Amino acid sequence: MHWFDFEAFYAEVKRVAKPEAILAIWGYGLLYINQEIDPVIADFYHNITGPYWDAERRYLDEAYKTIPFPFPEISCPEFEIKATWTRQQFMGYISSWSSVQHYINKHDQSPLPDLDRRLQPLWPDNQVQDVTFPVFMRAGKVNRESYL
Repeated sequence: MHWFDFEAFYAEVKRVAKPEAILAIWGYGLLYINQEIDPVIADFYHNITGPYWDAERRYLDEAYKTIPFPFPEISCPEFEIKATWTRQQFMGYISSWSSVQHYINKHDQSPLPDLDRRLQPLWPDNQVQDVTFPVFMRAGKVNRESYL
């Protein structure tokens, strides 16, 4: 959702919505693991790759609360996605971050080896950790007539 042209998207939602339709938009925030590892991840996220995130990333950091939402909202429960990963699986996920790719393009080197070195004492090879992604959602009832 954070990449969309909001006005165009909502116009299309209103156009195709059936009576009593509900629109739900969702995303997930920065993962967490445990008290020892989380500060390392937060430092990497904010200080190392932070300047390289696209501007739209802020909508995710703000849990979509600042995205315009022209429909009467419905209260949503909080969710989370849980996974069990090795450090190597985690590093594979982190390598997919657009900020990491922007960092590499600017510096001709990856910030990942340093992150991996910092994590090794806290997360030995082949040890699994529970990884949790907080999921947020905004939902609302699409009332076509009042918005056309």
